Amino acid sequence: FPSHDIRGKIFGRDVSQWREWHGTLFADFQQAQLAEIKQWIDLPVDLQSGFGDTRLWVDFDHAAIDRISSDLDVQQLSTTLRFQEQVSTFNHIAGRITWEQKKDGQLLEASNTKLTTPDDLDMKKGYFFLREKQQANQTRYEAKVNLDELQLETVHKLLPYLPLSSELSEKIKQFQPVGKLSNLSLSWQSIGDQLNQYSLKTDFTDLGLEPYEPYDVPGFQHVNGSINLDQKSGTLQLNSEHVVLYMKQVLRYGVPVDYIRGKIIWRHDRDKFNVHLNKLALGTPHATGEINGYIQHDAKTGPYFDLNATFSHADVRFTKLYLPTILSKETLDWID
Repeated sequence: FPSHDIRGKIFGRDVSQWREWHGTLFADFQQAQLAEIKQWIDLPVDLQSGFGDTRLWVDFDHAAIDRISSDLDVQQLSTTLRFQEQVSTFNHIAGRITWEQKKDGQLLEASNTKLTTPDDLDMKKGYFFLREKQQANQTRYEAKVNLDELQLETVHKLLPYLPLSSELSEKIKQFQPVGKLSNLSLSWQSIGDQLNQYSLKTDFTDLGLEPYEPYDVPGFQHVNGSINLDQKSGTLQLNSEHVVLYMKQVLRYGVPVDYIRGKIIWRHDRDKFNVHLNKLALGTPHATGEINGYIQHDAKTGPYFDLNATFSHADVRFTKLYLPTILSKETLDWID
């Protein structure tokens, strides 16, 4: 049978002026239908259903709830998140969740979070922080996500639970990422549908992305390494074997790579996107060498390449696999 324990510390000067009181209520609901909590506490979320154990600490002042902290272990939870219109459903969710009302918005924080959803999203341990601010008739979000591990094949299932614009969510889906991320730290700030700031730091294993032609981002499979980036610049450290590269803007064919090691650095400068290759050691079935140089994408003039490659071994019979697309069709046909 469900059991409830409700107690608290309440402070006030006049019993007849109870709306001016302040204090903290503690509630312990064991094996309870969570929708019943609304009978006891006016929660600031639309809690529709759920069953399990919940411990609540509720701070209030002048008849308004300022802060709620909750340790929960709940099954079949249905609720509507503030930045969504549709109902979100979780098969299981556990961890500590804190909500706080601010003068200009709200704060939501979840730590040591475990959750599963009906579409097979399975998170073992996570940290989420979300700050919502109302500024000049616009909603501003500041968010942070830390995960010990994330399988990228499920990232499209996580997107609906994050306050991202539909445009940004669609771009992420277009990359069709696969592989595993470890020690993930992601943060961003947005105003309305505009993403102003972001940062990402993570290690990755067996990473794969589809080519993204609007920015000449190459596609690849089976890549290991680490990445650290923000809206202005980034660094990619590679240490991978048995990789496949797809660079439609540079090469005509996909290139199988036995190994690739080195560093790639990029930076946004106004209308230009610069990529620097730093001692990129490359081994394929047909060549072994090192590549240095840079690639620049100009919004007005298009891509520009300045690369220097030194090979200690090369099989010229497979030259056509490595010829850049900037060569004329007549030259490519002649070499082929």
